[in-house]
Amino acid sequence: MVPSTPVIEHPPYRDRQEELPELEVIGGCRILGRIASGATSEVYLGLDLTTGENVAIKVLSHHLARIATHRLRFEREGEIGIRFQHPNLVHYHRSGYEQQRYFIIMEYVPQQSVQDHLDRQGSMALGAATSIILNVARGLEVLHHQKLIHRDVKPGNILLTDDQSAKLGDFGVSRDISNAEGLTAFDQLVGTPYYMPWEQSLNSWVVDERSDLFALGATYYQMVVGALPFPGETIEEVHQRKMDGDFLLPSHLVPGIPRDFDRIIIKLLSRNPAERYSSAAHLIDVLQLSGLQQSLFWEQATDLNSESPTVAITALAADAGAILPNPRKKPELVWYVQYRDSANQPQSIRATKSEMRQKCLAGELPSYFEVSKQPDGPFQKIRFGQNRFIPQSAIPNSYLPKQQFSRILLETILWLFIAIIFTVFAASTLHYIWELR
Repeated sequence: MVPSTPVIEHPPYRDRQEELPELEVIGGCRILGRIASGATSEVYLGLDLTTGENVAIKVLSHHLARIATHRLRFEREGEIGIRFQHPNLVHYHRSGYEQQRYFIIMEYVPQQSVQDHLDRQGSMALGAATSIILNVARGLEVLHHQKLIHRDVKPGNILLTDDQSAKLGDFGVSRDISNAEGLTAFDQLVGTPYYMPWEQSLNSWVVDERSDLFALGATYYQMVVGALPFPGETIEEVHQRKMDGDFLLPSHLVPGIPRDFDRIIIKLLSRNPAERYSSAAHLIDVLQLSGLQQSLFWEQATDLNSESPTVAITALAADAGAILPNPRKKPELVWYVQYRDSANQPQSIRATKSEMRQKCLAGELPSYFEVSKQPDGPFQKIRFGQNRFIPQSAIPNSYLPKQQFSRILLETILWLFIAIIFTVFAASTLHYIWELR
């Protein structure tokens, strides 16, 4: 029997007077209490005095309203949100400035976010997660059609509705790729490191539709597996994992997961944008044809620290026989492996391909090593990267797309030119002042 989706309680509201003692009504709405607090704004539950409906009121933090970039980005978020009316995008009613506060009045979604659900439950059933990802992909399709890149797709920005559909919200850092101007500096990091693609962490200006699909893939992975694909304690560590393209396949963490899910995740989280799905519409077609919405349900994801991970399977689709491991599958070939350890001492082991992958991901085996089917060789040099084994002769010089590389190089040259001009001007000014003295 398929486990029912747990009822998510509404968040508690704090007293209005405690949060905004000087405000009772803003934007034609009465403030009832706070819903959430973020780094740049506060979100309140409100009552629209004209329609009588509950609304969400987003108010820019007072100290950030003095900073032009934050103020302009907040105003632009309101302008972008008002443009769209789609069932999978949070609808914005209006925005403005009253009583020395910048505000946005938007649709109130009673349920909580996907992140709230993961904090309580750990993971989601594959069918439920796939339905949510399909909803978000449809919302992204609308944004991308208007040349808007969200740049911050993550569980915390996906809101669940009463009918278990999903809405993507928070357009505060979205970028209009049809407009050469923007509010993001060349070296400014925009987005959430755990979910953004590696090219966005290098330069948040160089993004396109495929950047959002990477973040959606990282979200999909976490929803099903219950863990981040690229964990790390620092931004640098997370970035390096994405540069290497190494992550544990979902099927290695949750036994019984369909191989189609692995394939979709591998493509979404590809280091090279050219290897990802070309558009949200493409991803939607793949998900609908995959049947993952009905293929497998389980109660709990694998414990990553367990020595013998297990999973409680509660329901299978009619084609479950094609999903479960084949008992007649031939055993994996055992390879002879040679490598040098951290002390640069030669070592040799015997391992299957799966065991080598696990050892590489665990750091027990270096990225470069040699393998052979025979103990005396010949040995082939191998590099492990992007969750696959690459013969040394086949290692590409660069995974950076030529177009993105050219843009980054051009911007770098431009900034160097500006720095030189500024230096010359400053030197000339100082020389002129010195001559006057």
